[in-house]
Amino acid sequence: GHHISPLLAPSKRMGFASGLHNVVDKCHTEAPEVASWSDDGLHFIIKDPNSCLKRPERDIKYPSFVRQLNNYGFKNMTQDINSKLEKERRCVIKEVDYFVHDKFRKGQK
Repeated sequence: GHHISPLLAPSKRMGFASGLHNVVDKCHTEAPEVASWSDDGLHFIIKDPNSCLKRPERDIKYPSFVRQLNNYGFKNMTQDINSKLEKERRCVIKEVDYFVHDKFRKGQK
């Protein structure tokens, strides 16, 4: 698996959102199978939570990461996106989560 760090528990110096932005950018270019931006850059996709949350000092549990996202106002869009894919008769990928936030966009820090 990939160790991408600092992962999803950004350092104290850096706010959660900007740390997360860096992580998604890094994954998008170096490890798109772990996490990436959507094609339109309006939401991000976690494809492999286990690799995503590995850190040298300690791993973060995925549910607590998701709780943190909720605390910061991110919305989990997974069900909406999956039902849209089903309607369009497109493949729904299991174990993939989609998150969105009005102020969290590709290319905007």
